Formats: sequence, structure tokens, C-alpha cells
Amino acid sequence: MKANSFPCSRPQVDVYGALPRTPGTGKSEVADILGKRLAMKVIHVSNLIDKFSIGIDKERKTKIVDEEKLSDYLVHLDDVIIDTHLPVKVDARCFVLRCDISELKRRLKRRGWNKEKIDENVQAEIFNECYDDMTKKGYEVVDGRCSCN
Repeated sequence: MKANSFPCSRPQVDVYGALPRTPGTGKSEVADILGKRLAMKVIHVSNLIDKFSIGIDKERKTKIVDEEKLSDYLVHLDDVIIDTHLPVKVDARCFVLRCDISELKRRLKRRGWNKEKIDENVQAEIFNECYDDMTKKGYEVVDGRCSCN
């Protein structure tokens, strides 16, 4: 993606995958590329999870995040690219990345995820949950497939 494809030279951008929001689609890699090309700071929300964690979902073996507090934190940042798999609320462009299902399964298995967690995220990808969620919330959404390995 070229920097001049945006109406302004340094937009606030939300690189967004969604929950059960399809980790493994290439969000972090694309965020880092955009950050370098646009000379912008990249915020990887996965690095903030502990700061905004309010408990553990024992069944899913994952942390529960206070999405409201996380959104409040992120909304005050300017000129950043936000790499997230959580449904945060920020005033930003939204890029929904997609991934071939077999490639997504391979990536999540490589991360050591259990079958249930992989299946949950693959279903989210199949049913287009991220794109639907973001368009319903009124975000300007750029929809794209990532073929990064």
C-alpha cells in the first residue's frame, strides 16, 4: 500500500482483525510495513493485554480485556497505526485483513494453539465476522486479502 493512496500523508489508521477475530491473518506484519512506510508509530495491542486485563476466561484459556478502558487509552493517541484483534472503538480507518483458510489453520497450529481455539478463529474468518462487525459499527473499511507467509 502506498502512502499517497490516503487523502492525507499521515492518517490515523486501525489495522483491525476481529474477535473471535482471526489472529494469524497478517495484521502485525502489515501494521509494521505501514508504520515504516508512513513513518508512524505502531501500537501492537497484544503488548497491552496485561495492562487492561480484568480476569481469565478459563474455558477459552485466554485473558479477559476491559475493552472500554483499552479504547479510552487508544482514542487519545495520534498518528499511530493500531494492530489489534479486539473490537476497540477509535476514530480511524479500518483495514480488515483476510487469509486463506488453510493458510490460517497452518499459522495458528504453528503458534501451538489448541483445536478449539483454531476452529473458533477459522469460523470467524469463514463467516466474515470482522468485516461485518466493523461495517455495522460505521467504520470506513478497506477489505483485503493478505498473502504474506
